[in-house]
Amino acid sequence: MFALSQKRMVTVYAAGAYEGPLRCLVLQKLKGDILASKQLGTCMIALLPLQSISCDLIIPIPLHWTRYARRGYNQTWYSAKTIAPVMKAPVISLLRRTKKTLYQSTLSKSDRQKNLEGAFVLVPKYRHLAEHYLAGKHIVLVDDLYTTGATVKAAAQVLACYNPASITVVVACRAI
Repeated sequence: MFALSQKRMVTVYAAGAYEGPLRCLVLQKLKGDILASKQLGTCMIALLPLQSISCDLIIPIPLHWTRYARRGYNQTWYSAKTIAPVMKAPVISLLRRTKKTLYQSTLSKSDRQKNLEGAFVLVPKYRHLAEHYLAGKHIVLVDDLYTTGATVKAAAQVLACYNPASITVVVACRAI
């Protein structure tokens, strides 16, 4: 759990630690293994209380377009699509990563936060519908790995501006 402000807390659920099979599945994204991303979603279904999390909308953490072009897919989108039927909510890619950030794994905790400042915005075609999609809604952000929380915190700050009822983060694994 982390605080976005004095009034807004964000709950984080992790299916497991970043070790063993989960670590292997996360690293498969670097090899273009879409099936591994779907398997991470299956692990989330098996290991997390997804049905008890209030959810109106699932938003995968986006990649910058250059990383997407290199990888060919967004691993978190596949994980989000896998958990969507269990959570009974649609997956909509409302966020865009506008800043080409350095790989977080190469940075210190404080540098990770700086690296992600201003990295996310709402996708332009959804801006005029932001109130409809977000205000009063229970939002679930999906990512593959939670280390310091800098990535999901930066994304959640953008969404919090539109007054959702809650923001919850669901990840496949958390660094130890």
